[in-house]
Amino acid sequence: MLRKKIFSSILFILLPFTIWSLERTSRPVQLQLVNFSGVALGYHVSDSIFLGYTYVSSMDLTLEPQNPSTLYGQDYVEKVDVEEKQDQALELRISPFDNGLYFSIGALSTGSKFQEVTFEKRNRVLPNNTQLSDTKITVQTEVNSWSGVGIGLGYTAIWDFGLSIGLGLIFSPVQVEPEIVVTTDNSNVSDADKQSLIERVEKDFGKPNPSLGYLAIGYNF
Repeated sequence: MLRKKIFSSILFILLPFTIWSLERTSRPVQLQLVNFSGVALGYHVSDSIFLGYTYVSSMDLTLEPQNPSTLYGQDYVEKVDVEEKQDQALELRISPFDNGLYFSIGALSTGSKFQEVTFEKRNRVLPNNTQLSDTKITVQTEVNSWSGVGIGLGYTAIWDFGLSIGLGLIFSPVQVEPEIVVTTDNSNVSDADKQSLIERVEKDFGKPNPSLGYLAIGYNF
């Protein structure tokens, strides 16, 4: 019964793409807004081949989560500053079926990703069990820019009057090592104490894969 429900749900989700994916060659030029901050432009060479370029602009924002929020084993996050440079991809998409599903390969370039987490000044316990009184902690993580070959998959749906939507991801199996810096306003915190927190951040943050995910809407000409 559960399998039938899952299968029915998948069919329901894919139905629009099955119905509205056959206008590729009659409207070959595709122009779309991507993630509300970028653009995608491409050309349907045939029903099964598409060449396209995707660009997502930089992002800079500050988050102030509701407390007591926890990150890296430390509670009471004061704020999170995020800076992400632009991502772009040049893809060859191959659609072996008429239902809009595609697989892709191409050039992927991801910008640097910087995150600074500031924890409120209060009593704390570090991963090595060191107890700190009235201490403010800042954790910075940065993933450097990357360029190389990416692979991907996604869906494209095109209505006969030109409206098109898309959902996809291009990524690399390569893992990028983040750079992590821990600072505090407590002079009694040793390098070993900081290293214990760095190791916790490494465990939680992981080694991300360069990727560009997108949700797009636009028009085909």
